[in-house]
Amino acid sequence: MGMSHLRIDLSLVRQGLSVGWEFGLRSLEDLGSFGEMLQHSVYEAGSFRRVPGGVGFVFRNPPLRMGAFSAVRLFLDGQRHPDACAWVHPAGVARAIGFPEVGVETPLVIPVGQRTHFFLSGTEALRDGAHEIRLELQSVAIPPVVWFSFDDELAPSSERP
Repeated sequence: MGMSHLRIDLSLVRQGLSVGWEFGLRSLEDLGSFGEMLQHSVYEAGSFRRVPGGVGFVFRNPPLRMGAFSAVRLFLDGQRHPDACAWVHPAGVARAIGFPEVGVETPLVIPVGQRTHFFLSGTEALRDGAHEIRLELQSVAIPPVVWFSFDDELAPSSERP
């Protein structure tokens, strides 16, 4: 972990303590509950499954402004998945977009209220059962990274997640 990540993490802890001190610990609990509810409304539970050539999962994209992103990173069970082996297919886009194609000049736009499919190849050795997925999205407009972390059971094959 780089020093900039440590500074950001410590800043979040400091801000959390400040909110708890000024507004009470109940406010921190409510913020945590809201964050958890938001995360569960974004990821489609049970969508993590084997697909031809790898595995995939789905974001539901509730009616919130998801925005445009200049970078996408994915971690599977704590290990960074190679960008060259990862694609995203937003609704309304003709083809899946490889993670390396996403950049400041060609941002990933996740449409509001529509499903977005993610695909990972190079996952032949991935065992059935529970796995942790962390998706990091670098915002074009706001420098910090937005991330979603969830656990799901790898389901049997299907045509699409």
